[in-house]
Amino acid sequence: MKIEWFYTTYFKLFFKSMLLCSTCLAILASTLFIYTKWCETAGYNVISEIGDLPYVRRIFMTDRFWQFVGEIVSHADWQEIPWAKSDEVFKTTWDFNNQVMLSKKMFIPTEMFGKMKYRYHPDLGIYNLVIWSGLYFQTFSIVARPEITESLNKYKQDISRHTYFVTDKHGFKKTSEPYNPEHPTILFGGDSFTEGLWVSSEETFVSLFGQKLRGQNVSVNMVNMGVNGYSALETAWMIETYAPGLNPKMIVINLFPNDVHGDFIKVIKGEEDFEPNYKQMFQYLERIRTYCTTMGIQFVVAVIPSKEQISVMKEYGVFQDRVKLWCDEKEVPFADPRAYFNTFDWEQLYFTSDPHFSPLGHKHYSDFLYEFTQTMISNEFQPDALN
Repeated sequence: MKIEWFYTTYFKLFFKSMLLCSTCLAILASTLFIYTKWCETAGYNVISEIGDLPYVRRIFMTDRFWQFVGEIVSHADWQEIPWAKSDEVFKTTWDFNNQVMLSKKMFIPTEMFGKMKYRYHPDLGIYNLVIWSGLYFQTFSIVARPEITESLNKYKQDISRHTYFVTDKHGFKKTSEPYNPEHPTILFGGDSFTEGLWVSSEETFVSLFGQKLRGQNVSVNMVNMGVNGYSALETAWMIETYAPGLNPKMIVINLFPNDVHGDFIKVIKGEEDFEPNYKQMFQYLERIRTYCTTMGIQFVVAVIPSKEQISVMKEYGVFQDRVKLWCDEKEVPFADPRAYFNTFDWEQLYFTSDPHFSPLGHKHYSDFLYEFTQTMISNEFQPDALN
């Protein structure tokens, strides 16, 4: 009887424990499912503490995502990590530490002031796109080829965001109007904000700035030298290399706090000593200033604020203070749009799930720059009827 009672009690406890474990697992799985769906809808990645767990990746990362990646990198066995074996695509870090898969064929390795950097190939179509993997948003930047376009059409419903642009003969992102050698030129240098990540060529603040000038009957070439990931070093090299052939009357450099360090929050709060980084940035800004002074070009330095500086960190602006101090010492016009931006809803100026300007953000930044440079433009450029 004792043995029978023991086994009966044991199996009852065992089944109750199994039922409890199954219930807990079901609740956990349901919670994870709801959380991942919320992340997909809200535009956030699943936190790494969860998303990096092997069994979570195996369950939640979708087959369609791997199939899409496999087609993009021309790798048949998409169950393995395709970018580890492909010569066409490599994984790297873009601005703001976002992981991105880049096509090598977009770039020309270029030595700039003794350091190996990169620039876009000329006359090239490029797709920037984001696709949900089931756990995170994966970014791709790839050459637009017919087979790539076919894949994008095939997986259209899975793509969260995409843009397409074409580079000109110099490798610059084209603006809304073709270059006319008979017209004066304004050059805009900077990183992904200036390039206009996630907006079309026509929606960038560079193109919109030109449209405002043309609305005043002033014909000017807008040249967008912005490239994702560029700092003052690359911008200085691009200006010294290409400006002589473009004969600009004005150069506007658009800085962002990550020009000093990738952790731009620490930069704007001044939490660490980034003096060597500031020194390097100002070194290349000085090269640009010297070039402009020598060639009689109007030089303007602007600082694009992070969305945090227009929302939850309005009191922090160490980066802007440092740049303004340099500009004041060098007698360079300094443009800071924070006060202007604070008159708008910051959520309309930036993408919700991305640090960059939305199309409306580009419009307002274009308006700000236009107003800031009005006097300089009136001195440098004349309406067409007066030319």
